[in-house]
Amino acid sequence: MLRFVVILSALICLAVSSSAISEEGDQHLSIQGLDWDSTQIFMGGMGYGVIYFNTTLLMDGKPKLYCAPPGVGVNGRLLWDLASKVLKGPHKPDIVAVAALDELKKKYPCAK
Repeated sequence: MLRFVVILSALICLAVSSSAISEEGDQHLSIQGLDWDSTQIFMGGMGYGVIYFNTTLLMDGKPKLYCAPPGVGVNGRLLWDLASKVLKGPHKPDIVAVAALDELKKKYPCAK
């Protein structure tokens, strides 16, 4: 898990682009200390980190975090939408990340 947190943090810091996240309709959730542009970068970086981590788990022969069907893109927009389902108001970045990951796992569970 520590490996995941380190990888995710590095990707978030290095992210320079993200998928388009519309402010309309998403005004209830916000990330403390981040303006809207920084929020989009954070969520985009998180999307890259989640994909990377899921692939690493697969390559290491471990159970994946989520199993999205073919054609479903896991990106910043999807993660924002998932976090927005369970969070309202301003939250710390780590709370938004955990909520998004938890909802991602629920939405696309892996068969056991």
